Amino acid sequence: MSKESTESASRDKSNVLVKGSTHLTLCTPDSGTGSVLERAIEGYIEQVPQQLKILREALTTGNAESLANVAQILKSASATLGALGNSTRCTALEQAGGKNAQDSANITLKENHDDMPREGEVPLDVVGAGQHIWLVDDDASFQEATATALRSSGFQVTITENGDQVLSMSHHSRPDLVLLGAIMEGLDGFEVCRQLNQRWQGWDIPILLVTGLDDLESVTRAFAAGAAGFIVKPLNYALLIHRILFQLRASGNQRLLRENHEYLTVAQRMVGLGFWRWNATTDQISVSCELAELCGTTPEEFGSGIEALLQRIHVDDLEHIRQEILQMRTHITMRSMSFRFNGLQDAEMFVDQQLASPSPGIILGTILDVTKQKKTEEKISQLAYNDVLTGLANRTQFQIRLDSTMRRAERRKERFALLFLDLDGFKNINDRFGHGAGDELLKIVGKRLRIVLREVDFAARLGGDEFCLIIEGTADEFAAADVATRCLKAISEPLQLGKQTIRPHVSIGITLFPDDGQDQESLLRSVDRAMYAAKHAGKHQYAFYSPELTYLAEQRLALEHDLRHAIEQEEFVLHYQPQICLTSGKIIAVEAFLCWQHPDRGLVPPDEFIKVAERIGMQSELGEWVLHTALRQAGAWRQAGVPPVRMAVNISNTHFRQKDIGSTVKSLLERTELEPSALELEVSESVVQEIGRSKETFSQLKELGVTITLDEFGSGYSSLGSLKHLPIDCLKINRIFIEDVLTERSDSAIVATVIAMGQLLNLSVIADGVETIEQVKYLFGIGCHSAQGLYFSGPVPADGIQELMKVNFL
Repeated sequence: MSKESTESASRDKSNVLVKGSTHLTLCTPDSGTGSVLERAIEGYIEQVPQQLKILREALTTGNAESLANVAQILKSASATLGALGNSTRCTALEQAGGKNAQDSANITLKENHDDMPREGEVPLDVVGAGQHIWLVDDDASFQEATATALRSSGFQVTITENGDQVLSMSHHSRPDLVLLGAIMEGLDGFEVCRQLNQRWQGWDIPILLVTGLDDLESVTRAFAAGAAGFIVKPLNYALLIHRILFQLRASGNQRLLRENHEYLTVAQRMVGLGFWRWNATTDQISVSCELAELCGTTPEEFGSGIEALLQRIHVDDLEHIRQEILQMRTHITMRSMSFRFNGLQDAEMFVDQQLASPSPGIILGTILDVTKQKKTEEKISQLAYNDVLTGLANRTQFQIRLDSTMRRAERRKERFALLFLDLDGFKNINDRFGHGAGDELLKIVGKRLRIVLREVDFAARLGGDEFCLIIEGTADEFAAADVATRCLKAISEPLQLGKQTIRPHVSIGITLFPDDGQDQESLLRSVDRAMYAAKHAGKHQYAFYSPELTYLAEQRLALEHDLRHAIEQEEFVLHYQPQICLTSGKIIAVEAFLCWQHPDRGLVPPDEFIKVAERIGMQSELGEWVLHTALRQAGAWRQAGVPPVRMAVNISNTHFRQKDIGSTVKSLLERTELEPSALELEVSESVVQEIGRSKETFSQLKELGVTITLDEFGSGYSSLGSLKHLPIDCLKINRIFIEDVLTERSDSAIVATVIAMGQLLNLSVIADGVETIEQVKYLFGIGCHSAQGLYFSGPVPADGIQELMKVNFL
């Protein structure tokens, strides 16, 4: 190139490659990188004579392999700097060397020597990409020119000369893209590409192989090695930059797609969601990994046709689901259904399935594992209609069943028997062995009743130690007597309570429908009298209702008479059980318990007379007496310097439903000069069952400022619905859940759920029946901060509370 041509090229800033001859004419870029390119060209100019010398020696000695290798290097270097004529002739030299065509090579070498380039520069297109590129090639001029073009476009570039270097770097760092020469000394680019892909599996780092080879075999080897693509020299740098940007964008999209797929996979696994696709025309089915995992297999081993899916459906649901799926072949619509599914190790699952047909003959289905939700629904139903302790029906379900049995028997003109069972000496069991042993006895009795009864019979625990049986198909009293005899025998079998062996006894009353009553009230009254007749006759036997029971009824009237005069004679006393803060270990409230100091029988606990009081209409009077006495005692403690604590009082259903209960409480607070926050009213779940009748009373008490606690929460009725509509402040967890909270997963789940629900609804929660330090630690650990129970103290007289106030219970 002449001096004038060089100066002209230097003045041209258009950044366009001019190819007017076999010589190379280049424009100087504005980016200030010309000096780098000049060095690249100078290196090329210095390199070519040496390479030409080697070519001549190869021709002289007839070394075809050396001729082809050197020609390949010159071809690439010439193409990189735009010396297209030289590159073309080097290609001919390479081919001649491969064919050992010496004459042709001599001619080509002469042409190449005459057209050897002397100076020039490469064009650049600045785009500001910013990513990191590894440039791997043993051609120095290619390195200089390509690195300059990439850096001018905003890329970071790291240059390495051979495969060993780049493999060493790959152990501790990763680029965004690799430009990798195909032919290098040592490891070639194909092998380096293969090893890099193995090491970077999952990182989506594209590798572009740069080669001067233009045969199909090289292209095939590039993709076989895992290359994202290949680039053939000579390079058009403007196109190269766009190719790199496209490849980076594609790898980013691939990475994002993989991440989204992983998110979806994790979410599907978490919720137990799988999907399948069926081609009804070819009967080919494919399933997701999640669905295969639910079935304990892999997508490859799942099966090939729709029968592979259908054979996993429960036999009772199979035909219905089969028809639903087959109908989708001709209906482009969506359907949903639920059924039982045989999953891992043939374990029965409950699933929801959605079907869709996006096109004729293609059926898509999603299967969601709802087993846990189903069990939760069953648990909620059990809480509402079953006794948690024994698993038998509770009072609510018993009343529903008795009503339906009466209507059916009346319609069919049939008879049925009602058996009322009451354990003999159950209070002594509790006093001697503890409430835990008493509850265990109740569980055992429930199990023995289920064994004795037929499938058509019905058993319920009404509360405490009382059970009731409905025996259908009893033509006469002998059938009922037979059932009663079997119950007496089964219940009295020896059992182990702690270290003691006992024989439980039970008294059974029997009444017949319609002989002894034609409605629930009369039937229950007659069977209750029959049960007391059995106890009066010596216990552990059965008795039928009959007119002779009048004498026993008179005895009970005497008890009712004594109850009516007990308040006037000041025979009732209150004992108080402390409620403890699990954070401070101090008493924060006390619960008042009513006891009857009978002149002949001694101290009678409430469970022995409270039902009689309710039956004779004394509960409201007793409730008012308890409220007044408890609040008066709270005032006395305050005057004595006892730190103020809340007074918790159980209020009966009858008393609570009185319209003037709000004014009664307000009047008592004013007389005792206590603020409303000093009083806590504990109401049973049966109170909130009739929200319409009790909502007004709740509102009155709430406006007054009294704390309202839902007692024995979770033991039945519609507790959950009440929390939405009624202004309740506190939930008291039923003691039956606390007893086995450390050993029964269901109990611990219920307790934790109640505590979490209380926190979400901003309700305080107290655990009742705490008896061990392990229960205390567990409750505190899951967020319950108050408790009461025998671990801290049982009910004590009023003067005992003053001493307990000084104790740190933790």
